[in-house]
Amino acid sequence: MSEIRIKYNEVEAALSQLQSAVQALEPVMPEDISGLNILETVDELNNINNRLQQTLTAYQELLSKNTQGTREAVNLMEETDKDVASGMMQR
Repeated sequence: MSEIRIKYNEVEAALSQLQSAVQALEPVMPEDISGLNILETVDELNNINNRLQQTLTAYQELLSKNTQGTREAVNLMEETDKDVASGMMQR
């Protein structure tokens, strides 16, 4: 029978590092780069910047939710491991 060993401290450290990186991400783009210029290219760049900012914000939210879900799953696995070990000790 094969087993899966989880190094909980390493997983938690990696999740904390990922969470820090997600929080450090600043998806802020210049809102308007045109100034006094009226060019289609400037308008398109503004549009692209806005979409990129929205995409980065959504990605940041997704990573945060994923990190939290992973942390909860790892905690549940750790509790289950402890329960199983406790049950085996009682036999």
